[in-house]
Amino acid sequence: MNKLLILVLLFPMLVMAKIDKDFKLVGEGVLSYYFWDVYKVSYFKSIVSDDELIKITYLRDVERKHSQAGWDESLGKLKGVEKQLEWLKNNAVDVKEGDVLAIYKLNGSDVIIQKNGETISSKKDDKKLFSIVHSPWIGPQSVDEDLKEKLIKGK
Repeated sequence: MNKLLILVLLFPMLVMAKIDKDFKLVGEGVLSYYFWDVYKVSYFKSIVSDDELIKITYLRDVERKHSQAGWDESLGKLKGVEKQLEWLKNNAVDVKEGDVLAIYKLNGSDVIIQKNGETISSKKDDKKLFSIVHSPWIGPQSVDEDLKEKLIKGK
């Protein structure tokens, strides 16, 4: 029984460790707000599938309400994704300097959000969420076009 419990508890970590090994860095850059560097963002693509990953390393503390405002600002004008935007805002968290937020797009319709390696939220079979979750950084109307170029072209 104990071995089964250990396996059940360790399985998600083993899966995520395997997934991380399959990703290759495409590009990275720093998002600044006025003269403050807020976070370093890195964009990864899988070498074995169409999966993608945005990894955000915070360079300062950011309250949940500011992350929620960021989702609103970057996705609020999109039509037909109100439920998905609300889900993202509801799952925003406070972060401290040094925290790492990872936003995975997996299997064509699944999204996993982790903070410091721990899954804080996930959503399966939501193609709308899947299509917009990386948009603030690499979407058609990203929050910073220079940053987007660094992420998608590695420059």
